[in-house]
Amino acid sequence: MWDRAGRVVPGTRQSFCGLRGRRAHAAALALLGVLVASLTACGGISFSTISPPPPASVSISPLALSVPVGQTASLTAIVGNSTNPVVTWEVNGLIGGDATHGKISSTGVYTAPSAIPNPAAVTVAAIAQANSNAMAVVPLTVTASSSPVSVSPSATTLAAGATLTFEANLRGSPSAAVNWQVNGVAGGDAAHGTITSSGVYSAPLTPPRTGTATVTAVDQGGSGSGDCAATVAFSNVSLHGPYAFSLSGSDSSGFLAAAGSFTADGDGNISGGLEDANTRAGVSTNLAFSGSYVIGGDGRGSIDLTFADNSFVHWQVALVNDQHAVFSRYYGSVTDKFIVTGAFDRQDVSAFNTGALKGSYIVSLFGINSAAGLLKQAGVFTADGSGTITTGVLDANDGGVPALNLPLSNATYSVSSTGRGTVSLTAAGLTQTFALYALDSSRSKLVETDTTAAVVGEIKQQAAGPFSNLSLTGGYAFTMDGTSANGAYALGGVFTADGAGSLGSGVFDENDGGIVTTALAATSASYAVAANGRGTATLALNDNTNRTLNLVLYPEADGSVAMLDIDSSAVVALGAALAQTGTFTQSNLDGAFALHWDGTLFVTTPVSQEDISGVLEGSGGTLSGVLDISTFNPVTSFLAANSVTGTFLAAANGRATVSLQESLGGTVFNQSVYLVDDNTALTLDSDTRRSLVGLLKRQF
Repeated sequence: MWDRAGRVVPGTRQSFCGLRGRRAHAAALALLGVLVASLTACGGISFSTISPPPPASVSISPLALSVPVGQTASLTAIVGNSTNPVVTWEVNGLIGGDATHGKISSTGVYTAPSAIPNPAAVTVAAIAQANSNAMAVVPLTVTASSSPVSVSPSATTLAAGATLTFEANLRGSPSAAVNWQVNGVAGGDAAHGTITSSGVYSAPLTPPRTGTATVTAVDQGGSGSGDCAATVAFSNVSLHGPYAFSLSGSDSSGFLAAAGSFTADGDGNISGGLEDANTRAGVSTNLAFSGSYVIGGDGRGSIDLTFADNSFVHWQVALVNDQHAVFSRYYGSVTDKFIVTGAFDRQDVSAFNTGALKGSYIVSLFGINSAAGLLKQAGVFTADGSGTITTGVLDANDGGVPALNLPLSNATYSVSSTGRGTVSLTAAGLTQTFALYALDSSRSKLVETDTTAAVVGEIKQQAAGPFSNLSLTGGYAFTMDGTSANGAYALGGVFTADGAGSLGSGVFDENDGGIVTTALAATSASYAVAANGRGTATLALNDNTNRTLNLVLYPEADGSVAMLDIDSSAVVALGAALAQTGTFTQSNLDGAFALHWDGTLFVTTPVSQEDISGVLEGSGGTLSGVLDISTFNPVTSFLAANSVTGTFLAAANGRATVSLQESLGGTVFNQSVYLVDDNTALTLDSDTRRSLVGLLKRQF
């Protein structure tokens, strides 16, 4: 669009092929008129006017603006002639911007850098996702703060847990007559860091949600305030205190499972380690270990453990925060090869006693039976706080042979002052014993310590009763995995429970041994919840086999639902549905996430177990990050740390699609992602190369 002087109006874009400018445009029209007249005179042409649809257009308001350093401004983009209103925001040609020229969110909120760039003028662009040729650009100038108060340094990066002394200046001279704030809170808080009256800032143990804390000095005389943007990075301090872990994987004998605990000192050292392990080669209990660790700024790191028998383990770690982390690792030597994947969580020492385990709990377990067949179990029991399990039932799918609603008898438990305990469950005359590692009064990790089977999992507090179909209401995202007649099997999706026994609005994705079907609908779906909290569900899918899945459901206190397939067929699967909250847009995946995926890689011979941990950063529909990939089978084994980039697109029901490509090798991960809330997403790999399920968990 031009103004009367022939200039392009800011906030609009106009492009031409060939001649440019108003005079050239007029000349072209005149020439066209001559040609048309000549052809018409010869009788060689006739016209019928067809008006093509107008192309998409973008406009931005305001048309220009100035933003002081460290401050924010909101811009609005309007997409015309399109049903898709979404735009991608850029600063100086970079999606989302950068720290030098300023950053912009997927909703158009621009944050000026902490220092004036050179030059101070930058450009902000909005590009229509419906048509990348449709865009609008506005000029923006970064200016100095208008306040006479400044903070030195004006910008800094420091490790989690570190301290730094800030200085306030009033009209260029040091001033102690200021009040210090962190993110608007006098003295700060645990999430963003604290600051003393003399300006000594202590960074939080985990980076804040945005990765940056704002330190502010407010002049006591009312002259104004000054800010510093303090970027906080993960460090060794982010891992401190007692933790419990559980893991599963494979070694040269087959499936392995383990659980244990350790203490991290915040300075790179691990002590007091204890592990119980169950493999095809046998059961080992109370294995002592110590070790060391290193945590990088992005939350990725490594843990090296040495056991009392001088055996060695290395984990690749991705921290969500100082409370939770995921890990994976392949280790191989001539005589010893294994791969593991798992997670660890901070322990609450007040739960290190038998009395803390009291009430009703859901148990979910997976592994193998004594013949190495796949075994999945779920159930509910009531603990009396004195070591006796008074009531309970257990469901199992033992290699496609279901055993349902089995009453528990002679069931007992104990928890010691170290946080390690024991559990014994007897159902249908079969007794399973477990090592227990308490996290808090609502959760514990379990691993079986007898040779009847080798399973690992968790117990979690049951949802509050009374129970009925109303116990399941609203939207849910879920994944479950196991095996089918075609090999590795995974199913995921989103659905809505109506509180009356129907599951509607379902969209499902299935990976059946590399046969991938996406965006499935259910021909029928229903559920019922009994008075003890045990539910059942039936899900009929229009997939490659038109299979009907029969499930057992156990609602848990945190809003999740344990799901066990109980079909007497080739499908053996266990998973969980998580209650969805909030609304879903592209911005749900903006920010930094730790990831954890595990499953089967089909393209090796024989097929391989594949476990992946890492971190991803999302911004405005794009993703980038690093994956630590472990792959194992008796023939091939390797570890690779690869950078990945890609895109995602989210729908209003919380189902998103993600495509990531490795920088090394170019392998593409196509995934269906199910948004739970602003912090959590479940994932299912929807390509023919592999079958993976896992999660994305927002860091910080």
